[in-house]
Amino acid sequence: MEGFFDLGQLTIPTGQTAAQYQLAVEALDPAWSMGVEPYGPKQVTPSGAFAPIVVTVTNGSNASRTS
Repeated sequence: MEGFFDLGQLTIPTGQTAAQYQLAVEALDPAWSMGVEPYGPKQVTPSGAFAPIVVTVTNGSNASRTS
């Protein structure tokens, strides 16, 4: 899925009920591009600038965000 992030396996620090994570977009390392379809082995350079977003996750919850 394009633009989909599954944060379900990230750990929340012990004693906390929530954590914040920053998501950013960047070009893929060409050394890893062979397994990335449909673009491997030729990568497409991201166009424009992508501002990082911060998401807050809490134990036992699901959240979605569209930008």
